[in-house]
Amino acid sequence: MSRKLIWRAGLLFGVLIAAGCRDEPAGPMLVGGRDLDSWIRRLDDPDASKRREAVRKIGNAGELAASTRAALAKRLRDADPRVRREAVFTLGKAADLSDALVSELKTIQQRDPNADVRASAAQALAKTPRIE
Repeated sequence: MSRKLIWRAGLLFGVLIAAGCRDEPAGPMLVGGRDLDSWIRRLDDPDASKRREAVRKIGNAGELAASTRAALAKRLRDADPRVRREAVFTLGKAADLSDALVSELKTIQQRDPNADVRASAAQALAKTPRIE
């Protein structure tokens, strides 16, 4: 092979590599095969099992935006104790809960009618750094 042909092949290879490395805007965040926004919308589903699944999937998304935490906080008052427990568990994974959420978890720990939900709130509070 001639040097000219090798040089052209190398140049073409470099151009193709550079074209594949360009920054493209990221698509929507996917969790469990669906975008995060669809799970957030599902938090209001009439079916409690779907709400609970949505809370669980959102909890697997990693660090959550404040708006997502606010949507999850509504589920702390869900009629279904399994949804409430999952919401407590998910919010309890956050590294920096707001004072309002910490206060809500304290209330749940003391007053929720379901023992599992109260226990989950106690565990979440134990992991939350607080200044008293």
